[in-house]
Amino acid sequence: MNWSFTMFRPVNRTVGLHPKFGSLALYQILPFFVFSVLVFYLKDLLGFSWIVAAILVGSLSGGVLLILGDKPWLFFSRLISVPYVVRAGAMYQPLLEQEKQ
Repeated sequence: MNWSFTMFRPVNRTVGLHPKFGSLALYQILPFFVFSVLVFYLKDLLGFSWIVAAILVGSLSGGVLLILGDKPWLFFSRLISVPYVVRAGAMYQPLLEQEKQ
């Protein structure tokens, strides 16, 4: 018998769905708005130009998305080499000599 996923109806269609605004997920939009508000107040307080404020918002939002995004291992695997694990076996050899009686 040929099984396919069309034979079964999904029980809970919302499993795995995340809050979205249009096609963007909430984890992509929320840091942008938070950093935008913070940098806007810092711009007024410290007298930054709009270009500096835009660079700060872009770099902060981009950094958060790289580190805490949907697949952070794609970014971190460039920095730290992932170990290559192979299943193997070895003979047991005791480190300390046992006394023979």
